[in-house]
Amino acid sequence: MTKKLIITNWKDYVQSPKQAEELFRLVQNYSGTINPTPYTLITCPSLQYLPATGYQPPANLGAQNISLDNSSGLSPKNLKKLKVKYVIIGHSSKRAQGETDNIINKKIKLAIKEKLKIILCVGEPLDIRRQGLKAVKKFIAGQLKKDLKKILNLKSKILNLIIAYEPIWAITSQTATETADDPQKSIEIIKFIKEYLQTTNYKLQTKIIYGGSINSKNISAFLSYPEINGVLIGHASTQKTEFLKILKNI
Repeated sequence: MTKKLIITNWKDYVQSPKQAEELFRLVQNYSGTINPTPYTLITCPSLQYLPATGYQPPANLGAQNISLDNSSGLSPKNLKKLKVKYVIIGHSSKRAQGETDNIINKKIKLAIKEKLKIILCVGEPLDIRRQGLKAVKKFIAGQLKKDLKKILNLKSKILNLIIAYEPIWAITSQTATETADDPQKSIEIIKFIKEYLQTTNYKLQTKIIYGGSINSKNISAFLSYPEINGVLIGHASTQKTEFLKILKNI
């Protein structure tokens, strides 16, 4: 049975090397005490905490982005020096800063070339969600079509593509009625993504994970669905007490 994925995205919430070391240690302890582990834990720190100075990073290390600039700290060459295996591409925060689907497409092609595992984020804003599921599906399909555009032999090249469905309305908690606590709000879209990627054009058996305000109270509910292959956790993964609760509840 394929293990489900627990991916932590620290964003900019970690403020010191000490905090980073504590979080790394929690992951190492979890991986070392539960054998075999029922989940694959992937940790994605900010760039400044990627180097292994003063602490031992987890075995499955990811970066929050990848750069098309060879001189950047997030260049593939530098990331591989830091033992990074995974890269998050197309995160909603980057899209909000102006990262286009065209740029995302180039980053995916670069990650494929450099044999880095891809965590591609897609998700709709609140105004699209309010138009109904048909509009959401059209929006998500548009993102996937543009992000995966003109990748020849896609099936043979992307062996480790992970799609993270992160509805922006759930991350930003824009309304009291639109929350991430009910997996039913997202399960139909996750099923749609799976079906879309298995069409004639793609035929990809891709892992789909959920990322929208995951915490210790709702993680079990999301992981209980066979269609959901894991979760992408943001702020909650950087709070030591909360992260301990999450590890106990998975």
